[in-house]
Amino acid sequence: MYLNDWYWCDKPFVERLGDTDKSERLKALHAAAKFYKVTRNFKKVEEENRLVLALDLFESVQGPVDSENIVKTVSYLSEALKAEYDKTLSLHHQNSYGCALKVQ
Repeated sequence: MYLNDWYWCDKPFVERLGDTDKSERLKALHAAAKFYKVTRNFKKVEEENRLVLALDLFESVQGPVDSENIVKTVSYLSEALKAEYDKTLSLHHQNSYGCALKVQ
């Protein structure tokens, strides 16, 4: 079930986030935020600009994210997003596959 969800829902977003054109990566992030219904959690600014800072923050993470640094990386992003958007991104469930994120 999870693999089907990944293949049909998450994989296209992740692939588009790897585009060389930043405007395409921003469109991908916006599409993912709409799909997961978290767009409302971000500042009310022009739609195209709403997630620019979030994309910049995600792209500021250096190196691959793996089981060794996932908690540290999510904590960094949580604090950075909270500072800008006044929302908290938290680890709400962690398992052998990684972690699920929740915006509060």
